[in-house]
Amino acid sequence: MSVMLQSSITSVKGGDLVLVTGPACEPVTTAEVKDHLNIKHTSHDTLLGRFITTARINIETIVTKCTIQQKWQLTADQVPSPLELWMLPLVSVEKIEYILGWDVDTLVLFDSANYGVTTRHVFARATWPTHRGFQSFRVTWKAGYTGLESVSFLRSDNTLTNIVVATNVGTATTAADHNVSADDLVTVQGATVDADLNASYTVASAPTPTTFTFPTVNVGDATYTEATLSVDGAAPGAIQKAAARAAVPGGLKTAVMNMVGYLYENREGQAAEIKYETIADKFGALPPGVKEGLTPYIDWSLV
Repeated sequence: MSVMLQSSITSVKGGDLVLVTGPACEPVTTAEVKDHLNIKHTSHDTLLGRFITTARINIETIVTKCTIQQKWQLTADQVPSPLELWMLPLVSVEKIEYILGWDVDTLVLFDSANYGVTTRHVFARATWPTHRGFQSFRVTWKAGYTGLESVSFLRSDNTLTNIVVATNVGTATTAADHNVSADDLVTVQGATVDADLNASYTVASAPTPTTFTFPTVNVGDATYTEATLSVDGAAPGAIQKAAARAAVPGGLKTAVMNMVGYLYENREGQAAEIKYETIADKFGALPPGVKEGLTPYIDWSLV
């Protein structure tokens, strides 16, 4: 845990910070890291993937900022107003909840009209609601440099005109623009003529704004037009992920890659060099090129 994050948490009585939903992708790809480190072979790709995640978590903890959008939750005994939200940049406050008494642990939703939000704080417009005081005040928010969500897809049943399956390829036609792209994940639901059509698929192509194709398995060749048939966006695809990575500041991406290089070079567990001990005392074992890259993103008022 970083000094900044520790300082913030201890200013809230009984604060318990939990990651609810992690990022949909990492801020850098394995290919980008290999190019950065001049690694030509593929035998360590899986290892590098693990190091990317480890480096990203370390960097985010140090700067108390999320690279790709995540959902965080604070549960506390008592909180001040304004309350600083410790993982930033703030995308939105999803909800504030509280527990009234000791007899039941039911969470009560605090009306969003009763609190305000800044770029890094949430504050009560009057006072926070009365609650029992032990692990009874909860704030849930999203943070990150980009709002990476599921693909923007029309979810009403009547937006899907039909799905034509021919030779293991499904072609969906929608009544309005579908907003999906190649490599997006979609889920077909409500098929009754051939239930095998109900599954998740990776979009192969989107030749027009109202048609897209996907590979099928064990689905009979036919035109499916059931009234119950629908298709939803299931998860962000390659295009959404690339856009999310592009929104992450270059300094943080470079710091992640430099940290991966340090982890990769010292993967057998060698200790940090003596000259980095002063840095390590304050920020953890940061190798050359990492601390310098993080300087613009650290809130030094909390150090």
